[in-house]
Amino acid sequence: MLSLFDAQIGKVLGLDVTSGSQKKLSSLGGSLTGYSHSIELSIDIGDGTELTVGTMEVLFSDRSISRSILGRSGFFSLLKIGISERNQQLFVEPE
Repeated sequence: MLSLFDAQIGKVLGLDVTSGSQKKLSSLGGSLTGYSHSIELSIDIGDGTELTVGTMEVLFSDRSISRSILGRSGFFSLLKIGISERNQQLFVEPE
């Protein structure tokens, strides 16, 4: 599964959303059209430093969606993620 974001996020990133490769998506909640774009993924590691992880493919929806979806392919496949419940910490590093 690729990541899916609202088109407004693509516009904020300076993309012409509808210029991307068109893909139709369907689920129990209905269907929508997404436009595929490759973007560079960087993570703020907390001290003002950004860590560039890699390039990921993202679909931007043709209509407003209430939540973004981070996909296994192109997001979680680029990262190692861990949680320490006891210390209430989240660990993220490049794969």
